[in-house]
Amino acid sequence: MQSSFFINATGVVALAVNLRGLVQKSDRSLRRANAWSAALWTINSFLMDAHSAAAMSALSVGRQITASSVDLRAWVIKAISCCAFMLVAALMAAFTWEGLASASTAAASMLATYAMFYLHGSRLRATLAAVAALWVYNGIVYEAWWQLASTMISLGTAMFGAWRTRASW
Repeated sequence: MQSSFFINATGVVALAVNLRGLVQKSDRSLRRANAWSAALWTINSFLMDAHSAAAMSALSVGRQITASSVDLRAWVIKAISCCAFMLVAALMAAFTWEGLASASTAAASMLATYAMFYLHGSRLRATLAAVAALWVYNGIVYEAWWQLASTMISLGTAMFGAWRTRASW
């Protein structure tokens, strides 16, 4: 019962933080909210014994912080950082392999990595909607129906955020 409570609590708070970031017009606010949300999703996935998802979410925290810090730096630094996070995502998926769920979360992590390092405005948010679509499979595999519902809400909110910032499309 206590474990179920913490699983639900971390999921609800992670969703709320993520949604707040997705509707902000500021990319910096989105990246910051996404880092906090990823930290909570890491705990949530770990509590569900979804180790590959937990690893990818933990990687997301570092990615968000790094992407924000190198945003205005030389393209070489940005490219090396992006490639490093993609390589780590592939390695994490390999070491925590749980079948298609690992492949889906790895693909989501790599797509989100590219988006966080190189995209802005509505393109960033539309790509995050595609990332959410890849995470849907993880919710189905682990029969985390509330996680699936929250991912669908995030997907819709990301699309709303893309529409809201469409001037930068």
